[in-house]
Amino acid sequence: MRKTVLSVITAATVALTLSACSDSDSDGKVDNDPPAGSNAAGSKDDADEEDETVIAEEVEETEETEEPATNPAFGQAYTWDNGLTVTVSAPEQFQPSEYAFVEGEGTPLKFTITVVNNTGDNYEPVGDYITLQSGNAEAASIYDMETLSDTPSTVLLDGREIVYSIGFMAADPADLVMEFQPSDYALDSVIFVS
Repeated sequence: MRKTVLSVITAATVALTLSACSDSDSDGKVDNDPPAGSNAAGSKDDADEEDETVIAEEVEETEETEEPATNPAFGQAYTWDNGLTVTVSAPEQFQPSEYAFVEGEGTPLKFTITVVNNTGDNYEPVGDYITLQSGNAEAASIYDMETLSDTPSTVLLDGREIVYSIGFMAADPADLVMEFQPSDYALDSVIFVS
């Protein structure tokens, strides 16, 4: 009897924990007009009113004519409901340095990752987890401090952005699926496609 009561209490605790993790902040959308961090290169505070009107009209037309995509393409942004935005660039072929750690066969590809934090809280990008499938194979990560940057470890303050680059060995550069799991595991991962 005591074992049964403990099992019921444990199951209830697990169910409550899982439901607390799956709040509405994990939802998001493909973002055709991603924000920039206050520290972005070339950001300007004062925008011309005319430019804002033209941009607003373009966004309105886009919203009326296009259905939202399920998965963003490389080069597009994705914004979660909590205000975190990630953009993964289109892949670039590159030459790893002689000191690179490269496993497997394929084409070396480089991706630029931009994370903008508009959550109202600090964000820890060090826990971001990124994987890539190419063709029907999992792509191996390339570690190269000469041509790629490392996943950032400094906390990202609210309103700021971080830009870094990662690399993979792709079996088929024309067929890519990347999964980006933010370090905030209450958020769902996002899948970028070619």
